[in-house]
Amino acid sequence: MRKVFSLVLLLLIATSAHAACTGSGTTWSCPAGASASDVQNAINSASDGATITFATGSYSWSSFISFSTTKGVTLLCNGVCNLTTNGTVLGIQNFSGTLTQLYRFSGFNVTTTNTGQGIFWFDACLNCRGQINQIRVDHNTFTVNSGSNGTIIFAGDTQSVGYYYGVIDHNTVIASGPHPVALYFPIGDYDNSPPVTSHFGTANNMFLEDNVLTVATNNDVSSPCFTDAWGFAPLVIRHNTVTNCLEVVHDLGHAGGPSNVEVYNNKFIQTSGIAGQGADDGYRMFHHQGAQEEIFWNNSFTPLSGQSGDTISVTANYVDSYCSSYPCLGNGSHGPQPGRDSAGVLKPIYVWGNFNTINGNLVVGGNESSGTYVAENRDLYNAVSASAQTSPTSPFNGTVGVGYGTLANRPTTCTHSNSASPTRSQDDGHGGVGYAVQSVVGTIGASTGAGTASDVVLYSCTATNTWTQIYKPYTYPHPLTTGTTGTSQPPPTPSNLNANVQ
Repeated sequence: MRKVFSLVLLLLIATSAHAACTGSGTTWSCPAGASASDVQNAINSASDGATITFATGSYSWSSFISFSTTKGVTLLCNGVCNLTTNGTVLGIQNFSGTLTQLYRFSGFNVTTTNTGQGIFWFDACLNCRGQINQIRVDHNTFTVNSGSNGTIIFAGDTQSVGYYYGVIDHNTVIASGPHPVALYFPIGDYDNSPPVTSHFGTANNMFLEDNVLTVATNNDVSSPCFTDAWGFAPLVIRHNTVTNCLEVVHDLGHAGGPSNVEVYNNKFIQTSGIAGQGADDGYRMFHHQGAQEEIFWNNSFTPLSGQSGDTISVTANYVDSYCSSYPCLGNGSHGPQPGRDSAGVLKPIYVWGNFNTINGNLVVGGNESSGTYVAENRDLYNAVSASAQTSPTSPFNGTVGVGYGTLANRPTTCTHSNSASPTRSQDDGHGGVGYAVQSVVGTIGASTGAGTASDVVLYSCTATNTWTQIYKPYTYPHPLTTGTTGTSQPPPTPSNLNANVQ
């Protein structure tokens, strides 16, 4: 009798461990061990805005779980959820049009040996244009055992045009392999009818904020690690701590490059050299091969030694290969050059307030092209000196570069881009020296670390002695992280932040 009872009990336990997800409407739950098909069934049956809560335990998903194009959903761990994957397991494929629902994945410990694919994959249909307005990937730990092809966590598109807006926040990424991992890797095709309205300072970007990404060894200064981005992928990178990992975007030779990139208040750190690359001095810690609109401010860099002139590389030599005359405005297969928006309007690159934490030196934007298409004080404006950035007693004089400080110290005179060579009357009113007004004025990066500045407003000299506000960063923290926006209210922040290192 005891044997029979024990057998029945074991069968009940086994059945319970692999029971299907249950619920109705917007409230669902999945037990430990729920399979990918169990989760898919719950998504299919749930209402728009549903939260599917996962119990503490282990999960193994190897088949693709597709979000609905008509219903948003949140997958939320309520405890410690250890998920193993070896391929692409979450996302939406072959969609078109604009999706406004919230898609969220939160609180999981994910271990993957996935190589060359995205754990999350969003892919518009071939020759389609797709847009998703609300994506959130947050408070997860990704342990990556990367192979020779690298590992991608979030990817979008290959041969279609995709725009992805939302926030990837408060994730921890630990990569033990020798080859980089990419937290965000949208590689969409060129958009022949791109939006002409600037995304700078708006919600229409993918925000990477408050993440910690650590790679044991990065042995390639040309490969994407933290990010990569191709055609018209608007991107904001802020308040992250990144160790031994390159932040990369591509430009004209890769579907036109991103429409815009904002990079600010991040900490970039080197703890190991890059074998054979001579990169101990921080070479290409930002490997920006050139977005159309770019801005870099208040980032701190901690190299192993010295300081490279291309720690922030704002453009590569692709611009020389793809362009024949200045300005380079695109030809239907690639977009305008760095420093121009999608309509070809002059939008110079501004770089200020970036510092080397070891020696306190200013870090400026390095131009790896010939200088024909991206020239200083026309297409690129760099901070002119550390003292001009940080000392109210040595104010910026408004003739070249970018100044920084209080509004009271902004000079009354300034120089605009049409004073540069070659001159173009079409550029009148667009671009010029810059001045960043910040409520916190003091040495940043070197002593107080990145992220100290607030209330930033960037002014540009749009005509002789005329300052015009051109940029203010979008709300921080992102409203999706606080539940103040979206068709579906995000559930409370999960308490699980444990790493599952194997």
